[in-house]
Amino acid sequence: MLVIPFPSARLLSNSQAGRILKRVRDGLCMITDGPSSLTDANEDQLWLPVRVSSVTDKLLPDLHLYWADHPGVQWLASFPREQSKVLYTDSSSGAPLGILLRHGKGSMICLATSFDSILGQGYSRFSTLGNAIVRGLKCRPMFRRNAIDAYFDPGFRYDLPIGKLAAIVRQWGIHAVHAAAWYRYDSPPYDYSR
Repeated sequence: MLVIPFPSARLLSNSQAGRILKRVRDGLCMITDGPSSLTDANEDQLWLPVRVSSVTDKLLPDLHLYWADHPGVQWLASFPREQSKVLYTDSSSGAPLGILLRHGKGSMICLATSFDSILGQGYSRFSTLGNAIVRGLKCRPMFRRNAIDAYFDPGFRYDLPIGKLAAIVRQWGIHAVHAAAWYRYDSPPYDYSR
C-alpha cells in the first residue's frame, strides 16, 4: 500500500503520477488526499466548497465524525461512478468527501481534503480511515497479535453503540481497551459501567 499525502502529491509531475497510477492498475493499493495530478488523472474533479461539521462514514453508517472547525471543503463532484464507492459524505448535503476507486487490478482511496490539517497527526479528519483500509482496500497487516491494548476517547465515539464498538475491537484482535475517564458530559452521557 502506498500513501501519498497532499504535500507530496501536489509536487508530482504528470509523468510521475502516470507511473504511480500504472502501478495501481497493476494491483497496488494507494491512498491520497486533496487535489493533485493523481486525482486529476482519475477524472476526479473538485467542486465548490461545502461547509462541513459532520461527516458520515458509509462503511459505519451509525457513526458520524465531527469536525469542530467547520472547514470549507471542495467535495468530489465528478468521478467514475461505476468503478467507485463513496466512503465519506458531508452529513448535511450528502456531498462525497472520500471515495474508493477501483483502478485496474488495484484500488485507491481519494479524500477531498487533507488527512489532518488540525493536529498534523493524520487522524483528526478521517479517524475511521483504518477501517476503510481494511474493509475497502482489503489490506491486512502482515502480522497480528491478540494481546494489544488500545486507548479510547469516548468523546469521539458516542454515536457508535458500545456493543458494536466492542465487536469491532474484538475483530481487530485488541486484547484490552482503556477508556479515558475525563469524558464527563451529560449530553450525550457515556455508559462507563457497561
